[in-house]
Order: sequence, then C-alpha cells, then structure tokens
Amino acid sequence: MRTKTSFIILAISVIILFVMIFLSISLIGLNPKNVKQKVNNGSQKIEITSSEKQEIDGWIYKNKLNPYGDPYDTVYTGGTPLFDEISGEKKDRYLYVLEQHPDRPWK
Repeated sequence: MRTKTSFIILAISVIILFVMIFLSISLIGLNPKNVKQKVNNGSQKIEITSSEKQEIDGWIYKNKLNPYGDPYDTVYTGGTPLFDEISGEKKDRYLYVLEQHPDRPWK
C-alpha cells in the first residue's frame, strides 16, 4: 500500500513539474536579449530584436496604450487587430505595432 501511494505522489509530482516547465517556457519565451526575430510581412521581412520588443512594451506602458499600441479604449472587430477574419491569418503583435507606428516613437 505504501509503495503504491509513493508511486502516485511521484507521478503527480512529475506531471506538475512538466506543466510548470511548459508554462514557464510559454510565458517567458525562449528568445534571449538582442536575438532578432524575423517577421514576414508579405514580401518584406522585418527583424525585431528582443530589446526592441522591450522598448515597445515600455513605450506602451508609459503612454497608457493598449497592448497593440493604440489608444486604450480602441475597439476592434473580432476583438483583436491581429486576426484577419477574411484570410484566417494571425499577425505578430510587434509587427502590427511597427506597421501602425513606422516612425518608432519608442526609440
């Protein structure tokens, strides 16, 4: 009886460990600082470093904008500007911010 209980506790612990690892990778991401992320914008590829992503996020926070760099009270068809309902494609959030603010005001 004792070994069965120990096995169940061990199995639950391993499952919890895997869930925690998965969530930490999902939430934090595996993109270290200054690694460029290539975003395909049609025929043009835009490179966004993780440090520029941090600058964008800081600019959004500082200016009290929504996560997409628009005024906080902006309402979008479908709930997000990142999803094109016609094509069914999803756009990268940072690419959307760059398209809306090509002058890069966070720099």
